Amino acid sequence: MGERADVDPLTFSRTELDDHLTSNLALSYEILRGLQVLLRMQNLADEDYEEVAGYPAPGRRITGGLRVRL
Repeated sequence: MGERADVDPLTFSRTELDDHLTSNLALSYEILRGLQVLLRMQNLADEDYEEVAGYPAPGRRITGGLRVRL
């Protein structure tokens, strides 16, 4: 996302938010028929950024799970 203008929630003054680039990755693998392992990684480089002024975005997140189809 490129640099853009926003309003500071504390002072109500105009502020500029820096540009940022994030990378995400999602994987799934079927280990048995009807059973998948899932892995999702967001913000791989652990970039510090704000999409809205005053609200920092979460850092690196890794989640996983299983999907069962009956």
